[in-house]
Amino acid sequence: MASLYAFLDYVFRIVMLNLLIVVPALLPFLIYSFVVEKYENVSELYGYITLIPTAIYMFPAIVSCVDVLRMHEDNLTKGVFKEFFVSFKKHFLKSFVISVIIFGVLFILLMNFEINNFQVQGPVFYFLNNLQDIPSLFGLALTISFALIGCYILIHIPLVMVYFEGLSLWQYLKLAFIMSFKNVLKTIVILLIVIAFIILDLLLPVVTFILGISLPLYFMVKLSFKEYIKLYRKVEENEKRIEKTN
Repeated sequence: MASLYAFLDYVFRIVMLNLLIVVPALLPFLIYSFVVEKYENVSELYGYITLIPTAIYMFPAIVSCVDVLRMHEDNLTKGVFKEFFVSFKKHFLKSFVISVIIFGVLFILLMNFEINNFQVQGPVFYFLNNLQDIPSLFGLALTISFALIGCYILIHIPLVMVYFEGLSLWQYLKLAFIMSFKNVLKTIVILLIVIAFIILDLLLPVVTFILGISLPLYFMVKLSFKEYIKLYRKVEENEKRIEKTN
């Protein structure tokens, strides 16, 4: 009975974290929908404007969720709300700037992917039609490689930010790159889990409200915990040793 209660309590915490991400992020869309329903002549421009607060909030909220899950995994707390907002305030600026940099790079790579030809011809015909064009295939392979590296870094950015505080933006990006290739198989598994949940969220929007964001983040923290906590403990021990010598 105790184990069942512990399980349900953990599920409840994950659901609450999911709501803390989804509800504020979607609130501007709900307001816009209400205004459109009441006033039919509202410009579509306001619909795009609602993306701004969502974009500002989303990635810092994801980092905060990862931080709370990390604390749960390390048995540091069982709370949700206070811990989430404290972490949000602490990591907001750096996580937002990093998200702009990474998503900007991924967007540029997407534009360079010749997406129109790829969609019209389909992946098989695209590669068959360009077999003779070696530079084009090389460029395509290079673009895909950089896009994957960007996705790997994006997965590890929240993790390095919550485990190692006080680093510069460049140090976070560099450490995320190193950690993504320290165990590349695990990184690929995490990426596949994230992609699977993105597809599930698109097919079943109700999943997004319940567990669609926080659950893949839970798997991400769970799968990487031993690796990160080991490195975190080493850094902590070194800092204590330096303090004693000083």
